[in-house]
Amino acid sequence: MLLYNTTFAIEPSIEQEFLQWLHSEFIPSATADGQYFDSPELFRIESRAGDDAISFALHLRAPSRDEIETWYADHGSRLLAYLMQHWNGRALCFSTTLTALPCPM
Repeated sequence: MLLYNTTFAIEPSIEQEFLQWLHSEFIPSATADGQYFDSPELFRIESRAGDDAISFALHLRAPSRDEIETWYADHGSRLLAYLMQHWNGRALCFSTTLTALPCPM
């Protein structure tokens, strides 16, 4: 199981519009029919780097890298291009893929 994390940094003026898009377009494209990801979790990042940006982290779980790559080819590249074009630098993002490691107790 892999965790696909996308971190978004947005200007406060677009917060409501951005969250609406995230909930109505981005997340459904990733979780439709359980084909790519499951268990979406959205977090507001509380720490700030000194600027006025609001940051969110979206966590999606995938069984393997294949599902991540297929989603990106089928939907992700289009959605991220829309984000860049529509908000013209007022919303930025980056994605990372994480693998869980055992933690000794």
